[in-house]
Amino acid sequence: MGAKASAIDDRPAGAKAPYDVQPLFFALREQYFTDCSGWPDNGKGWSRRVVQNLKYAQQDAQT
Repeated sequence: MGAKASAIDDRPAGAKAPYDVQPLFFALREQYFTDCSGWPDNGKGWSRRVVQNLKYAQQDAQT
């Protein structure tokens, strides 16, 4: 028998919602970017892209 489904949605019991892991993903992504050799030249654009993705994630979480 498989894992029990949550009463709220179809995720297995104990599974995290996408909105629970997105901030960690974006933080790790930004940390990775700062380690890249192109960071001094391209970092501003990369960070702006991450910020835009955070805004999209917030909008999605509100719907």
